[in-house]
Amino acid sequence: MAKKIEDNPRARQFLIELYPDNSEHMNVFLKLNKGYNFVGIKHNRDVYEKERKNEAGEVVNAIGELKKEHMHIIIDFENQRYLNGISKEIGLEKRFIQKVDSFKKVSRYLIHLDNEEKAQYSFDELFGSPDMIAKAKKQTNV
Repeated sequence: MAKKIEDNPRARQFLIELYPDNSEHMNVFLKLNKGYNFVGIKHNRDVYEKERKNEAGEVVNAIGELKKEHMHIIIDFENQRYLNGISKEIGLEKRFIQKVDSFKKVSRYLIHLDNEEKAQYSFDELFGSPDMIAKAKKQTNV
């Protein structure tokens, strides 16, 4: 049976999430640096806004507790690509990849521009392809 289109969306841009303490994720990051057009940021000051509990009802993460360091990276392609193909190509599980519907919204999310309650990041913390960094800065209208 063929997969539903929603399970394998096509897009020119995808947002991926990587964790620096995961060696497979760092291999993906090294691969991106060798020829992909991207912009990203490391979120290392995010905190939990809500208490998280496990199945037994025990608190796993308290409000205000620092979240695990992670990176958000927007990859840009010349033509539309399928999520499944990107997943295989860069060696990252699909659960860490999502289609970008609005580059502007995701660019603003990278620095938490529209959510003052979250840790604020600056343009100086963006990394990646110079043209993608410039494009993300332009999209934020700041």
